[in-house]
Amino acid sequence: MPLDADVVRLAKGKNLATVVTLMPDGQPQALLTWVDTDGEHVLVNTEPQRQRPGTSAGTPGSPC
Repeated sequence: MPLDADVVRLAKGKNLATVVTLMPDGQPQALLTWVDTDGEHVLVNTEPQRQRPGTSAGTPGSPC
């Protein structure tokens, strides 16, 4: 399903997004990060060795 035009505009612009994941103990972790889009998905800038992919893996709705 294509993203809303406003979401695409924001993701393509020079904007940061707040990504919130849960730590293993259940505490939220909020980080600012760059995002982009391919028009259908919001792409989150991260690297596999960082903690963010690990805390979002297995989270319902998470692409990681």
